[in-house]
Amino acid sequence: MDSTMLSLDLVNRVLFPRPKSTYGLHDFPEELIWIPRSLNPENAPAEECVPCILLTSPSARFFVLYLHSNAEDLGRCYSFCSTLRYQFQVNV
Repeated sequence: MDSTMLSLDLVNRVLFPRPKSTYGLHDFPEELIWIPRSLNPENAPAEECVPCILLTSPSARFFVLYLHSNAEDLGRCYSFCSTLRYQFQVNV
């Protein structure tokens, strides 16, 4: 990694600090999934994966992709996404 990338990484960490997680590995059973950042999911370590939730609705015809804001995590947006699922009968 060159010095420019290190500088950008430092700036990103200062300007956009990662919030403390409000959920654990077992908080969303059957709904918490891990998406690897690399194109080789077989060899992706846990640190290289992005945690996501997949909320399904049996009668859904549509899929809503919800992207949370900075300083928010899955634990904080779960109830909103769950309300979307039930109110509009969509997969989120």
